[in-house]
Amino acid sequence: MKQFKGILAIGVTAVLLGSSLLVPATALATATVVPSITAPADGSTVTVGQALTFSGSATGGEAPYSYVWDFGDTTGAAGPNYSGKSYSTVGTKTVTLTVTDFNGAYAATSINLTVNPAATALSAAITAPANNADIATGTPTTFTASATGGTAPYTYAWDFGDGSNAAGVSYSKTYTATGTKTVSVTVTDFNGATANASITVKVGLNGNGGGNNTDPLTISNIHITDITQTSAIIHWTTNRVADSRVIFDTTSHANISGQTAPNYGYASSTATSDTETKVIDHAVTVSSLTANTTYFFRVISQE
Repeated sequence: MKQFKGILAIGVTAVLLGSSLLVPATALATATVVPSITAPADGSTVTVGQALTFSGSATGGEAPYSYVWDFGDTTGAAGPNYSGKSYSTVGTKTVTLTVTDFNGAYAATSINLTVNPAATALSAAITAPANNADIATGTPTTFTASATGGTAPYTYAWDFGDGSNAAGVSYSKTYTATGTKTVSVTVTDFNGATANASITVKVGLNGNGGGNNTDPLTISNIHITDITQTSAIIHWTTNRVADSRVIFDTTSHANISGQTAPNYGYASSTATSDTETKVIDHAVTVSSLTANTTYFFRVISQE
């Protein structure tokens, strides 16, 4: 062994005990925080007092995130979601959401909302005809409604008090039976709110609320529909309201002079007396007929 001063060497051996690398801090940075307001939509229109829900989210940076809201009216909140916010003044409000990540990086995003005055309560009215108006049977009468408040557009549903209905802001109605009718309209607005209005009309002969007409009662427009092997429907029209009855037979009765009520010599009748509801447009079903048989009939109406 050869000895060198201060150094004891037994051959030469290279040993790698480890290595290290200093990485610049900028190389550890993650993606930028990107905030988003998911509700309400940018440009939405709301009303004073309307309860709103604000929702936010974030990507990038390093979770967890913190959320701070500025609602544009000197109020704010914390958290990704906030419900129950409402505005007390009208105008354009700029809503800003600021998101901060775990490392302190932050970013903000904004939307604009238009706040309108609060909608007034929906109300409905029947503007024509007047309440307690006299209406003539057989004469078209225009019913007209109006609506205010709520949110347009509106829909209108009519009930004319005689079992008939219609839709639309106005409707031309013809009554065929006398009596006092309660007419109502239901208005529904865009948001589903409803309001009702009603009036009473008096339907009579010649529009006199039920008085008598001195013109003779006349029958016209007799025709038959819905013919089957055992039945048929007889239709006719009278110039004012009257009851409805049909007498019929397999034998013709060209002249009924001297014959007595109720059948005037005919074998059968759809009723034994003239007590049916009084109408102008008549439709009476004749049944219990025999197939391949000819029948003769007369229609009877009286006030």
